[in-house]
Amino acid sequence: MLNLKKIMQLSIILGVLIISFSVFYHLVIFQEHSKKELDDCLQQAKEKYNKQWKADCRYLGEELDENGSCETLPTESAYWLREEYMQLMDKCFKQYPQ
Repeated sequence: MLNLKKIMQLSIILGVLIISFSVFYHLVIFQEHSKKELDDCLQQAKEKYNKQWKADCRYLGEELDENGSCETLPTESAYWLREEYMQLMDKCFKQYPQ
């Protein structure tokens, strides 16, 4: 039969193992998952920005390149698109902090 000293030693070892696994999970696995979600969010923000830029090019009748976009937009249009893009990126960084 196990005595109290052996039970305490096993409990301490088990506790250390649980804490070690928790730290490992948080620092390695959780961070990788969070980084992927952040990357996905930023990619979606960029795609939305590019899609809106192309739509504005078409709407303003700008000459389109082979990608269906234009080199420049009027300053005001470009400014508001960039502002929206920056807000989307900021939202991603707040939602998935690193």
